[in-house]
Amino acid sequence: MNLKLIEKNKFRKKRLRPSSRKPSTFKHLNASGSPKTRGSIARALERYISMAQDAHSNGDRIVAENFFQYAEHYQRLLNEDKSKDNQSTNDNPKNKNKNHNEIADIKLSRTQRAINAKDERYKNVTTEDSLEKKKGFTSDGIEALKPFQSAVSEEESHSS
Repeated sequence: MNLKLIEKNKFRKKRLRPSSRKPSTFKHLNASGSPKTRGSIARALERYISMAQDAHSNGDRIVAENFFQYAEHYQRLLNEDKSKDNQSTNDNPKNKNKNHNEIADIKLSRTQRAINAKDERYKNVTTEDSLEKKKGFTSDGIEALKPFQSAVSEEESHSS
């Protein structure tokens, strides 16, 4: 009889009870409330850009756009860090030229680049339109109305 009880108890599984630890969701936040990344912000930016380019080359535009949004976020964080560094070094007049060059080297966000490209295209279209009006012929180089105008002027000269 004792043998049967031992065998029955042998197959019972012990249930693990959860410990009274803090939830793990707060582990990834630091004191400032921003999430920690593995590695530096610049590395995270490069990683998301490369993943976005890979997804885009595979033809998955939605995933690529998602990764580009993450990359844009890390680019903003990187720009904020650089602006904080610039504020601390702006007190020294020797560093002003160096800081100006660094600001010019920072890559614009995708939105700003799109706005700039749209403005450039609009400027090019308006200048092309004004040139076409001045020249009196179409953009493909064919003077469409010239034969018609010469025929009309000949008829006017014959009728006079």
